[in-house]
Amino acid sequence: MKKNLLPKILAFILSAYLLFPPAFGVAIAQEVTPTPETTAENSQTGPNSTNEANASNTTDASVTNTNDATVTNDVTVEGNTGGNSISPDPTVEAPSTESTPTPTGEPEGTSSDASTPSTDPTPTPTPGDAPAPSDLPTDAPATSSGQPTLDLSSTSLVTTESATVAENVDTGTDSDNSASATTEQDTSVSNTNDTAVDTTVDLNAQTGENTASGAGVAIQTGTASASLNLANVVNTNLTGSDFWFALVNLFATANNDIDLTQIEGNSSFDPTLISVLAQNQFTGDGSINVALASLLSSFSVYNANTATLTNTVDVASQTGENTATGDGSSIQTGDASASANLFNMVNTNITGTDWFFTMINLFGGLNGDILLPYELQFLGEDDLTAQQLAAAINQNTGANSANEANASNAASLDVSNTNTATVSNNLNVGADTGGNSIVGSGSIQTGDAQVSANLLNIINTNITGSRWLLLVINNFGHWSGNVVDWWGNLITFGHTTIAWVQLPDTGEGDTITTEAINQNTGASSTNEANATNTSNLDVANDNTATVVNDVSVLADTGGNAAQGTSASIQTGDAAASANVLNVVNTNIFGNHWFLGVINIFDSLFGDIIFPRPDLTVTKVADKTTVQQGDTVTYTITVRNEGNLWAKYVVVTDTLPANTTFVSASEGGAVSGNTVTWNFFKIWPGQTKTLTLVVRVNDGLACDTPLTNTVSAITQTDEPNTGNNS
Repeated sequence: MKKNLLPKILAFILSAYLLFPPAFGVAIAQEVTPTPETTAENSQTGPNSTNEANASNTTDASVTNTNDATVTNDVTVEGNTGGNSISPDPTVEAPSTESTPTPTGEPEGTSSDASTPSTDPTPTPTPGDAPAPSDLPTDAPATSSGQPTLDLSSTSLVTTESATVAENVDTGTDSDNSASATTEQDTSVSNTNDTAVDTTVDLNAQTGENTASGAGVAIQTGTASASLNLANVVNTNLTGSDFWFALVNLFATANNDIDLTQIEGNSSFDPTLISVLAQNQFTGDGSINVALASLLSSFSVYNANTATLTNTVDVASQTGENTATGDGSSIQTGDASASANLFNMVNTNITGTDWFFTMINLFGGLNGDILLPYELQFLGEDDLTAQQLAAAINQNTGANSANEANASNAASLDVSNTNTATVSNNLNVGADTGGNSIVGSGSIQTGDAQVSANLLNIINTNITGSRWLLLVINNFGHWSGNVVDWWGNLITFGHTTIAWVQLPDTGEGDTITTEAINQNTGASSTNEANATNTSNLDVANDNTATVVNDVSVLADTGGNAAQGTSASIQTGDAAASANVLNVVNTNIFGNHWFLGVINIFDSLFGDIIFPRPDLTVTKVADKTTVQQGDTVTYTITVRNEGNLWAKYVVVTDTLPANTTFVSASEGGAVSGNTVTWNFFKIWPGQTKTLTLVVRVNDGLACDTPLTNTVSAITQTDEPNTGNNS
């Protein structure tokens, strides 16, 4: 079973304004501190000897964040059911009923349904490429899909294991030995992106603006619906190994779960081992030995991103603006709905190993749960850490010997983020069922007008550190559910719920060892050993982003006019909504972390779940009473009733006293009085059926019960273990 992680939780400090619109900038930094051990030792040196031992560890970490953001939000939201008028006009004669009407709209008793344009300009452009302006049809039939769009990317790079060794071992008397080893590693990653995206959308659904004249004429319009879903992902640079990047955009209503439990990190993560050794050991009398070893490593990442993103969006639906002339004329309009969902993710730089990042945008409604991946696999669940050891030792040196040993570790980390963002959002959202007029006499009845606008800017975000989890849930719509099976910190304020935890670096893991040793040297010998390890890690991100969003969303069923006596106007409902999300200039550096952002713009009727396995074990025997020499067959059933796989499952059965093992199915192995089964993974809902056969020994007294005990454990964290045996 895994170590209990709860006692290791450290508070993760967050600013109170985190993720509140209209804009925010956040910088989260954790000191990157390996566990150093430095030793310099002269032990049991001989008489008249001269000995020198030097050991040093030098670690230099620098994090610089420079942010400059200009955000302009201009939002107009208007709903109107008024502006209606009825006024008598005795000077206007109604047209003769004998005249021939010349309607330009639909004849009496007919209806017209506008085409329902729905545009999803997906997939999103490839990071670093400039997509062409979207070709947006305005007369396509309506299409809808209840399945979320899921974009997963994973990259795995081989972790390098370095070793540099120079040795003189068991040298002979009066020998002269020299050993030298040098390794240099230089890795450079440079990404330069300059992207300009200019998207113009004019989307219009219309059944209105009809005209009819004559006594008793009627205009009845159909419904009109226009919707736009636009996603831009520009300039994304991911550097490292063993990571997952998941982007989920749900644009239409879905009646199923969003299940990310199939995402798995590197379950067999092997940390990098760097060893540098220079050694003179058991040297002979009067010998002169020199051993030199050095490792120089340099890793640099430079990302330069320039993005200019302009979105001009005009979405409109209209069933109104109709005109009817004549006594007894009537106008009845259908419903009008217009919506625009705009998502911009610009200049994203992530550097590190073993991490998971997801952003889930619910522009449509979800009737189901969101199951996240198993978070502990990304947090270094085996308590990985970086340990550094530098040792220089002269030990048991001989008489009159001169010995020198030097060992040094020098590590520097420099993270620099420079962000400049200019974001301008101009939103005009309106729904109108009013503005109707009757000249003469009659009645006006208007439908409902509903408008909504959500604007969220996440700008200039810099996070540096390892072994942390942050889940941010922004609820701008309706959420009926909870965060389930979360074991860390949880806070809710305003529209935002935050789950977070910071784990310390403890235990064993990544190891960097540098040693220089002169040991048991001979009399009158001269020995020198030097070992040096120098590493430099530089990460620089330079981001410049200009984002301009001009969004107009209008739904209109009003603006109708009728003339004559006993005229009537009845308008349909009008609904307009706009959701705009800008994620601009995001820089993350570190290992073993989990970051999730869930934005609920529409609705979520379900839970957000941190999944866990739940193993259940049952067993039955094929006999209730036995005699000496009988065989008993036990059937053992192991089932995973949880919502996550169980890894490295071990099922253990202790044989009843006074019985002898006969056989076991599924590769069960016996050792002493214990039978063991091993399974790599048991999936949710999967059942393993095992059989165990034993023979009752001779000499068993009557009425002696045979007690069989079986249990199952997994290395995956399992909160409920009460049903495992």
